[in-house]
Amino acid sequence: MKQRNLNQSGFTLIELLAVISVLAILMLLATSSVTSIIANSAKRAFVIDAQSVVETAKIAYTDTLLSGKLTGTHFCMSLDYLKGQYVDKIASSYTGSVEIAVVGGVATYTLWLSNNKYQVEGAEYSKIEAETKDYTANASTTCGGNGTLVTK
Repeated sequence: MKQRNLNQSGFTLIELLAVISVLAILMLLATSSVTSIIANSAKRAFVIDAQSVVETAKIAYTDTLLSGKLTGTHFCMSLDYLKGQYVDKIASSYTGSVEIAVVGGVATYTLWLSNNKYQVEGAEYSKIEAETKDYTANASTTCGGNGTLVTK
């Protein structure tokens, strides 16, 4: 019969379970933090894309105005028009349009945009971030019916 060494060290089952429980709790806390960071990043990416669409519409409006293709003071540029001629980096999941209203020689740009996760309806450029909200199925993406539609 072997004698047991009294100086043997090791962990008991209770100690191992306690360590595993603490690690599991830490993982749950980290997962919820990471999930909220990812959600905030996705929303911020949408806002940046939305601002980019308005900047693209500004360029498109100036270009079409200088080339004599547009006359009048109220337009609605579809996202398809902008994708086809002025930008190619807008994801295919995006739908929308930009309303351009010219009053007293000053153009105002109002955005309607959706990507089936977030949406902006009728937001001016400076208010896009504040007015971005979660997507709803009845989101409007066509300038609210305002302006002469500019398409391909």
